[in-house]
Amino acid sequence: MSAAVKVRQGRSPARNRRRTEQDFQIALVRLLDMILTPATRFFHVPNGGYRTRAEAGILKAMGIKPGMHDVVFLHRLQFGDAIVCAAYGLELKTNDCDLDDNQIQAHADLATIGMPSAVARNIDEAIAHIRSWGIPLRMKDTRVELAA
Repeated sequence: MSAAVKVRQGRSPARNRRRTEQDFQIALVRLLDMILTPATRFFHVPNGGYRTRAEAGILKAMGIKPGMHDVVFLHRLQFGDAIVCAAYGLELKTNDCDLDDNQIQAHADLATIGMPSAVARNIDEAIAHIRSWGIPLRMKDTRVELAA
């Protein structure tokens, strides 16, 4: 039986955890689409998920790097006439999941070039990190109610 068939036959605890992190990320993205100002952009780095060996090889050859943040923010800063772009990384984790070795190394490597990063385990933590980076939001209350 191939690995692809095994993955699709049942839900392992790791797969359920990924689904929970996916749900968390989808909820966060929906909120970010509403509350970020035009000075900030974000994107998802799709490192996770099942890949065949061929797909993994192609992505590696194209430059995918293990351990990158789930969401990267690019924020426009202006100092007089100078405009610069600051980058920030946010890793999303469920309460029972920690960073793996690749993530720890990647986040450390990015910190050496000045890219701040944080780990959020819920929407409120994600918003608190975004605010701590000085990214303005179109909301005053950081408490967020999510539909079930």
